[in-house]
Amino acid sequence: MSAQRLSRVVLFGAAGWLFVVALLLLQFWPQVPQTFAGWVVFIALGPPVYVLAEALAGWLFSERHGAAISRARFSPLRVLFGLVVSLVFLAAYWWVLSLMPVG
Repeated sequence: MSAQRLSRVVLFGAAGWLFVVALLLLQFWPQVPQTFAGWVVFIALGPPVYVLAEALAGWLFSERHGAAISRARFSPLRVLFGLVVSLVFLAAYWWVLSLMPVG
């Protein structure tokens, strides 16, 4: 890979990374990091955690896994499962937000 092509890949990768950081800032606003270390952790870990959470949700709520819970297209058991998973996710989300100091 040529140096020019590598620099272009790095530039577009950094731009994509910062775009995801900006989306996360919009989601967390006004509870954003208040310290330099907080910003470094947020920028470094925010995008991969976000992408992993999206991938996990897509995998967990796929048709295949839904059929494993219940064969019915609509089932109270599937709804209950989705509710429990969502509540666990929200509890983790609120806990992470509680760790961020509000300025």
